[in-house]
Amino acid sequence: AEAARAAARREAHRDFQGMLHDEVSAALRAIGQPGIAVDRVRAAARGAAAAIAAARTPRAEGGHTDLAALVRSLAPPAGIGASVLADGVAAVPSEVATATIGAAREALRNVADHARARTVRVDLTVPEGSTGFVLSVTDDGAGFVTEELRESSVGVRRSMMRRMEAVGGRAEIRSTPGRGTTVRLEWPARAGAEAGSAGSADPLARAVRAPRPVPVKVERMNAAIGDVRRPLAAVCLPFLLVMGGIAVIHTRHVPGGLWLLGWYAALAVITVALLLRARSGIGPVAARAACAFAVAGALGSFLVLPLAGLADYTSWPIGAVTPLLTLLVIVRPAREALTAMAVEQAGVVLLVLGGPPIAPTLGGTLAMALPALSAPALGVFMGMAIGRTVARLGAVTQRAHADRAAALAGAAVRDAREALHRRRLADLGEEILPFLDDTATGRRSPQDPEVRDTARLLGYAVRDEIHIPGVLDRPARDLLSAARTAGCVVTIQSDADDPHPPALLRLLLTTALGTGPTPQELVLSVAASADTVDAALVVLPGDRRRAGALREAVAGLSATVEDAEESTWVEARIRTA
Repeated sequence: AEAARAAARREAHRDFQGMLHDEVSAALRAIGQPGIAVDRVRAAARGAAAAIAAARTPRAEGGHTDLAALVRSLAPPAGIGASVLADGVAAVPSEVATATIGAAREALRNVADHARARTVRVDLTVPEGSTGFVLSVTDDGAGFVTEELRESSVGVRRSMMRRMEAVGGRAEIRSTPGRGTTVRLEWPARAGAEAGSAGSADPLARAVRAPRPVPVKVERMNAAIGDVRRPLAAVCLPFLLVMGGIAVIHTRHVPGGLWLLGWYAALAVITVALLLRARSGIGPVAARAACAFAVAGALGSFLVLPLAGLADYTSWPIGAVTPLLTLLVIVRPAREALTAMAVEQAGVVLLVLGGPPIAPTLGGTLAMALPALSAPALGVFMGMAIGRTVARLGAVTQRAHADRAAALAGAAVRDAREALHRRRLADLGEEILPFLDDTATGRRSPQDPEVRDTARLLGYAVRDEIHIPGVLDRPARDLLSAARTAGCVVTIQSDADDPHPPALLRLLLTTALGTGPTPQELVLSVAASADTVDAALVVLPGDRRRAGALREAVAGLSATVEDAEESTWVEARIRTA
């Protein structure tokens, strides 16, 4: 549930950032610019208001959507000739369709805003026999040099590339100055590809060797009884100890029999070593080598032990293999232990039949050998029955755990999304949604200069939220709005999409804008690494009171504050761990 909650927070954050950039920021920019047709402005406002409303109700998981129908419903840029080719039905996972259409809308928006194109073509292609697709958006506009595409371009990086990567696809932009641009959105439904798995293509990730998986049988047993080694130890260790005593008693007076004690000591060590590995799984090579060592020693014991010992404990090596075979038949495929047992018993039978008689009749001979042969067989067959029963119980337990985990994860996903959207919409929604609704319904006219000024200020607030998500609360936004209204040029830039620890950045902004006269310019730059955030704040012109307040605010942090007549600047670093 915690893993699902964390993943949902990241996904909800990406969705929210995309909605802010693609819908809300674009609508406010349209309202704030003179010369745009009123119908187009109102349509943008309606779309943004609908996107905010949809964000309040997180989308349902699972299911498939007809991508072709969504492509056919795309609104072409106003004043540009458009053709849409999307025949038939293209059923894809709903999250893939949502990401693809969002990226396509951003591509069309870029055509409208930057391309100066006469025509644009949208083409959905589904290769025969494939559940993947290619969606291309091609214009005949001005084009650009793709190598000069800014790495920090929010629309390209976040609204197109990151969206497609998040669902296992990719976005590619091809452009030539004067010859137009093609945006290619591809989702290959290749075997094993899952939503969010694009990062697995990282060469470093491929180079890291994955741990050996636990066998299904052992997983099920662990699910049923906890650590499978405990009951196995309760079965095997007493047997090993008792058999060790028997070995000493019956071997110490046998000429040339001391090597059997060494063999048994090694067998006991091997059995204990394999028992310790039982929880994570015993490899086939180790299991087969142990079986060969055990059977070879048991049959080789008759080089120094008399065959007549089959009638008493003198033939102890035949039964000494029982703990090892019982362990293996429980945690490994049964055929390995059964094969070893069959080889041992066949070897004993051949030795009896080919050696000197140990009873007057064949039946008597086999009757004398039967107790020795039954010892390992009894352990193996009982272990096999116990192992299968516990594994079946474990399978039932795993299914119950999986159902419960799925229910908990689903609830965690919903809770995480609702919490993130509710928190980030709390302030923005109160202010921006009524403004968009009023513009969409005509209660506010985009031709009114005051309305355009309000749209520009709200647009700044949205862009701030895109660059430093979750950092600005209502007082901080009010300070930024007041500074901009007073003529301060505020620039906020960040190299990361993920939320930053808000306290430091909010502290720098509120201290700088809340102390002294309104500055002429303020620049906040944020650079994030795996475990640190570096913030640089520059305020023009310099002010001694402001510099003093900033020094006091960052006291105790890894920070530097300098002040001169031209500017006051702060460099601060905070660990995110």
